[in-house]
Amino acid sequence: MTTASKSIRAGIPVASPHFGPVALLLFVSGAVALVYEIVWQRQFALLFGSASPATAAVLAGYFAGLGAGAFVVGRVAPRWKRPLRAYALLELSVGLGALLVAPLLNGFEHAYPWLFDALSAHAGLFLAIRTLVVFAAVLIPTFCMGGTLPLLGHLVDRGQRHLGLTAGWLYVVNTAGAGFGALAVPFLLLPNLGLNKTVWLCATTNALLAFVAWRLDRRQGESNDTAPAGELRELKNKIRPNQPPYANSTSPVALLALISGLVTFALQVLWNRAFAQVHENSMYSFSVIVAVIIFALALGAQLARLGLRREIAPLRLLGGAWMLAGLAVMSGPWLFLNLSNNLSYLSVDGGWTAHALHLSGLATAMLLVPMALLGIGLPAIMEQAGRTSGDGAARVLGRLLVANITGSVGGALAAGFLLPRWLGLWTSILWLGALVLAAGMWQWIRWKNPPQQRKFGLVIAGTWLAMLWPIAQLELPRVRLASDQGEHLIALTEGAHGITAVAERPGSRRLKLNNHYGLGGTASTGDERMQAHIPLLLHPAPRRVAFLGLGTGITAGGALFHPIEQVTVMELVPEVVTAAREYFGEANHHVLDDTHTRVVADDARHYLRGSGARFDVIVGDLVVPWRQGEGSLFTLEQFTAARDALAPGGLFCQWLPLFQLSEVEVNILTRTFLTVFPHAQVWRGDFSPTEPAIALISGVGDLKLDVEQVRRRLTAMQPDATNPQLRSTDAFWMSFVGDLTLADLPASEVRLNREDQPWIELLGPMLHTGGSESTLFTGRRLQAWLDQVTQRSRPRMTPLPERESTAADAGRVLGEMTLCVSEGNRTGASNAQRQLQQMLPPETITLLFQ
Repeated sequence: MTTASKSIRAGIPVASPHFGPVALLLFVSGAVALVYEIVWQRQFALLFGSASPATAAVLAGYFAGLGAGAFVVGRVAPRWKRPLRAYALLELSVGLGALLVAPLLNGFEHAYPWLFDALSAHAGLFLAIRTLVVFAAVLIPTFCMGGTLPLLGHLVDRGQRHLGLTAGWLYVVNTAGAGFGALAVPFLLLPNLGLNKTVWLCATTNALLAFVAWRLDRRQGESNDTAPAGELRELKNKIRPNQPPYANSTSPVALLALISGLVTFALQVLWNRAFAQVHENSMYSFSVIVAVIIFALALGAQLARLGLRREIAPLRLLGGAWMLAGLAVMSGPWLFLNLSNNLSYLSVDGGWTAHALHLSGLATAMLLVPMALLGIGLPAIMEQAGRTSGDGAARVLGRLLVANITGSVGGALAAGFLLPRWLGLWTSILWLGALVLAAGMWQWIRWKNPPQQRKFGLVIAGTWLAMLWPIAQLELPRVRLASDQGEHLIALTEGAHGITAVAERPGSRRLKLNNHYGLGGTASTGDERMQAHIPLLLHPAPRRVAFLGLGTGITAGGALFHPIEQVTVMELVPEVVTAAREYFGEANHHVLDDTHTRVVADDARHYLRGSGARFDVIVGDLVVPWRQGEGSLFTLEQFTAARDALAPGGLFCQWLPLFQLSEVEVNILTRTFLTVFPHAQVWRGDFSPTEPAIALISGVGDLKLDVEQVRRRLTAMQPDATNPQLRSTDAFWMSFVGDLTLADLPASEVRLNREDQPWIELLGPMLHTGGSESTLFTGRRLQAWLDQVTQRSRPRMTPLPERESTAADAGRVLGEMTLCVSEGNRTGASNAQRQLQQMLPPETITLLFQ
């Protein structure tokens, strides 16, 4: 008896001799494809902006290419006598096409200012043109990627029509490879290679895959991997011994594939949003969660193959798995709230490794079971389609993948843009779980009942969805409140960028995005306004002012105390703009209702580079430099865009939150800043020992300190009740530290924070999560650095007049006093206070401490 005959009698499809090598090829190909997707998302976001429509355009372009490739190659693959050779050409085309993306983007970037000027008034048309650019740039590589699975599925299936077992295995290894690719980008490729070299590495890998496939083809020759017809008939009878005859009828498999893609991707987006409420939202955390989801899908697909080998009918397997998956998904919100202690921030000792393990454990506990049960679906659908369709494997797989990819795009877009606004986070997850449960019930009854009773399944599923309605109306917490401190919720809205909340406690109203990310509050109104006052007072006549970020609007509102003509505020999150207008109007001086103010709902670098607008002062607001989506505001390219957007004599002020940075990161950021602006001034934003902020201020041309100009500007400024010390010029000069050049920075740190290699995004999470507060650039470490800046800059600076120089020295003494207070050193604090009283006029002392 031949090996093939033994396999037939065991109920196992005849294995293709290419099965092992082909699976290995697709494993590597899956990893490379996921790397491309992540890299392109970053590259296009940097070019088009981080706004949600730009992200959606990249997603649509990527998946449209995959779907087109799956459909076209699926139709023509049966005609190709040498599928491995065709696969080699596809892989080679993927690599070549990927290398063409960057030149196409560079060409578009040169034309971008012209397009912005011509089309910015027509937002829809401008978005359509940008979307077409995305489609054109990624069409070749994504089309070829999409064709690989139908092509190789046709090769390994050998006409047996058991796609769940044959093509299903290729799907398993391809998906598992994608999981490793998701982890490789932040942990391995970006730190060591950067974006551009990563693309070259992936293109080289595509070429190696093509070479291996070509060699395999030369060894095997033309494909003739079709099992004998008699053996196939015996196999079909063997693997489906107890199924009712109506189970062979055509099932709406395309619809099931669409539901599978829709629910899977929608849940991925929604669960990423849920986890963003409890972790630091870095690229590492995002990749860990995505990898857990992908590995769970691969596990589920392998479980499906095991079930099919045990002769479980595809519809029965699908129905049972999806009913359990629906229940698991629906229980997810309550389980997540319980495991996260009602949205408490994940904080464990032991550094980033301990934090990552804790996050991985939570993600596995939450997602492994429901996503693995969902992952059973696609191989079961493949198997059902292979048994009931009259077409070949490649065509069947092509159609299924088109439907699945269409559902994936729809699910991702719906979960990103529509469901949060319509239903909210938890209700959206509940309804998706109900949809899966209903689809599972429908398929279970289709398998269990004769054709005339199958409509009963739809009735049962519809009844279940109707019963779910009262459950979906339950209001589950989406933000954590410090109830023990009297904090209560004022407002909460959901949108494409996350959950925006306004919370209030005695003496403070705060604005939060995604639960733990504070965007400012009324308790720090004076300090936030100072972030506008300092750069505006240094400019002789600021007329046009830009703020990169809005938050509560308090900083931007500080501009209205000065004789300006226009304030331009760039803010990506529409819900933040609404909250700032409705709940922080008094604190932000009603800046958003002022006729001088213009709000631009766009990415800052995108607008600065494309609009052609010129400003006298540009202020980079305080944001977390290593958070995803905000790290690009601190890159060399962003600083260059800000410089190019300055009017003659203009100033750029970048605020750095030192309580969220280490000394290493500060050195990288200052070196990056000074590479664009060779000479900068350093100013204190406050004298807090625990939450200090400093400003790097520079501009076009020589930057000089004009004492008389500052005095005139202070006189022209409207009184700010939250900063009474500004009635004294002495108090203003207390914030001045000194100037800074590249020669002042340590030679041991030469890294620049670039878009190609964003070191702050890469280092920040590693340094600041898992109980790593000791690395923060605050306290004595900061005081010593500021003293060095002062000492090094004085010999080369034009000396300040004696009074202003003494006031600057007094700023150093005030910093020492606040440090001593925080350390519990009463003697040191008293000595510093006495020294201040000797250095400053009594009226200034009164203003400082009133």
